[in-house]
Amino acid sequence: MEHKRPPITRLIRFTLLFISTLGAMLGSLITPILPAMQRAFATEDPDGLMVKLVLTIPALFIVIGSPIAGAVIDRYGRKPLLMVATLVYALSGAFGYFAADLTLLLISRAILGLAVGAIMTTVTTLIADYMEGTTRSQFLGLQAAVIGFSGTLYLIGGGMMASVSWRLPFIVYAGTLILVPMIIWILFEPDRSPEANANQQAIDPQNIPIRLIVFIYLLVIFVQITFNLMPVQLPFHLDTLFGESSSDSAIAVAAMTFAFAIASWVFGILDRHFTNMTIIIAGLILTGVGYLIVSQSITWPPILLGLVIAGFGNGLIMPNVVVWLANETPTAVRGRVLGGNTLAIFLGQFISPVIAQPFIVSISIPGLIAIAGVLLVALGGVFWVYNRLVFKGS
Repeated sequence: MEHKRPPITRLIRFTLLFISTLGAMLGSLITPILPAMQRAFATEDPDGLMVKLVLTIPALFIVIGSPIAGAVIDRYGRKPLLMVATLVYALSGAFGYFAADLTLLLISRAILGLAVGAIMTTVTTLIADYMEGTTRSQFLGLQAAVIGFSGTLYLIGGGMMASVSWRLPFIVYAGTLILVPMIIWILFEPDRSPEANANQQAIDPQNIPIRLIVFIYLLVIFVQITFNLMPVQLPFHLDTLFGESSSDSAIAVAAMTFAFAIASWVFGILDRHFTNMTIIIAGLILTGVGYLIVSQSITWPPILLGLVIAGFGNGLIMPNVVVWLANETPTAVRGRVLGGNTLAIFLGQFISPVIAQPFIVSISIPGLIAIAGVLLVALGGVFWVYNRLVFKGS
């Protein structure tokens, strides 16, 4: 029996992109309010570590939830989990406005992390299910670009709201409730019947690119450890350089996020002409150069320049690895593999401040950013040499 797939309408595409922005909202709304939050909880959290965990603890629970989500959607379907996770996201996110202390706030952020793990794994898997080939690559690049652009808006909006109250940005999460009926009525469940996926049901382990998957996961963890230094640590560095200003921090990180979005959109074009590894090499080197510029700067223009270069480099890497995984992974295990990628992204984000803290104490935030820049450029150089030696002429 022939199974016809419904057309992927503009409304479906819009809904997928709208859902994808929830991952950006997770941190972008909160980043500008970190210094103000630290001052508000100075007695409860004198060293500021718990306040930084408000931004990063969701990542730990995304790490826990995303592989489980991948297994669930491969077994039971995509839409049911996506609906429940979106509802939980809206409620747990908005709870931050009412949380009386840091403990309750951290608990709500942990629940939010579980929801994001399910949402981002499922929406990316749906995109890979709905589309193929060049269309898939272009849309995944567009997805990353939209995430970046929305992150820019959330950063600026969060900074503006923080000037009124550091609690105000949490209310925005409640607005995502509108997505629940959109998921129910607009998205469709991909056909996972044996007839529709006859070639995918019996998966030979030898056909699953384990080495490639592990390589990408490790790369993503490293990239996220370094990239997350900016939204978490940069506001405190700018606070030292230029004084207290949530809006200044928001503009700085937004510049980086905007450049990420531009690069992700450009990736859809570059993907037709360059190999995955070539794009990764360019992304690593650009990100590292941007970090080195930021680390050596004490005035706004070079700091913004460095952030834009670093954001552009990272924007080449992240959609690239998703496309690489989606193209090389059989449909029957795609949810689990992309769930693992979500795990890698947020594991790197979670452990970033933990790894960074000892370096900040000993060499300061600019010193840490400089080390990250050197490591990124060096890794890009190693990959370039390897690519030349092993894949000469490819």
